Amino acid sequence: MQNRSTDLPSRQTETPPLASKSHVPFLDYFRAFAILFVVLIHSGNAVLLRGISDGGAETASGVRTVVHILSHNSTVYFALISGVLYAFTLHRKPHLPFLKSRVLNVFVPYAVISIGLTVLLYGYASYTGRAAFDPLGLARLTAYNVALGEAWNTLWYIPVVMVLYIISPPLLAIVRTPSWQWLAVAIALVPLFVSRTGSEVTPAMIAFFIGVYVVGLAIGADLDRALTVFRKSRGVLWIAVVCSATAVAFLDARGIEFLGQTSLRESAIYILRLAISGLVLLWLYEHCESFGTRTSALLLLFANYAFGIYFLHGPLLRPIARVLGEAVPVGDPWLAVSIAICAAFVLALTISTVIVHVIVRTTSPFSRYLIGAVAAKPAKATGRNSRTDSTDVAAQPPLQQRS
Repeated sequence: MQNRSTDLPSRQTETPPLASKSHVPFLDYFRAFAILFVVLIHSGNAVLLRGISDGGAETASGVRTVVHILSHNSTVYFALISGVLYAFTLHRKPHLPFLKSRVLNVFVPYAVISIGLTVLLYGYASYTGRAAFDPLGLARLTAYNVALGEAWNTLWYIPVVMVLYIISPPLLAIVRTPSWQWLAVAIALVPLFVSRTGSEVTPAMIAFFIGVYVVGLAIGADLDRALTVFRKSRGVLWIAVVCSATAVAFLDARGIEFLGQTSLRESAIYILRLAISGLVLLWLYEHCESFGTRTSALLLLFANYAFGIYFLHGPLLRPIARVLGEAVPVGDPWLAVSIAICAAFVLALTISTVIVHVIVRTTSPFSRYLIGAVAAKPAKATGRNSRTDSTDVAAQPPLQQRS
């Protein structure tokens, strides 16, 4: 163990191996990182597609490429951290109780939000005369929206991650069995060839995220070793970031998307997201001890409220984008569009966080069933091995060390 610990990132010899811990806070910080970039991509899309009048104009295409390089498919971060946490600690719980906790803490609040949005939008359509009120039709639409995440175009991920939870034990067995590791590698490579399907829940979408989840399982199964690999491969990871980002920019500039049924752009972004994940996990591990109290508290707040922010930011962005889009001058100059996207990001994140906070404070502990978040205990330390409270946006409100 001594020899192995000397290969770990800086100062690892001063602390016990991560495998001996039930909770490590830098994983919470990664969840905060994930939700910030999910809000960013949706802010960019909302402004470009619904805020400004010329979303496809050449003046905005460069902004779109930059936004997508920075944040497109940031749900990869969520699936990855879910896999990490399951392999690192959550697998220790028997599978049926684990699934029960996922249903209560993930699917129930998702269903509440989906039903609420469906009834609200259907009722508005009936009130304005765009659709006749039909109770049976509303019931069918509600069931469909809950099953496939169609109540809003940002909710598709929850049905997908529920599938991942169900099949977690066999996937982890594949990752941990030496004779089956070739299969784990093959599954991890699937997203390079089977592209995600926008915001629709399809077999291809599930296959894509199974591949991401398996990468997370491989990291979480031996977190110490994974961090060592990331440290030794830091240069390679940076090269992967630069090359994949360049590939996305090239494909966008040339208008190239598909090779057969495979989106070359999505394949490049998959590589980009995995490389960034490795670098960010390593950076957070190495630097989280230096975070100030306010920085740590803010990151933990976003991590703890991530599920609620995920639910609320999408519906909020539509009116925000429309208002901000009106302020963008004719011709959609790139600077004005960029400022509008940043403003939408800040407003959606702030308003979502405030709403979640109010719900948590007024309804906790039942808030986890309404908005998927509970009040977190204040962190007493910010070290990478200190114990703090947080939530997993995908594995959700029970904290890492909770059931």
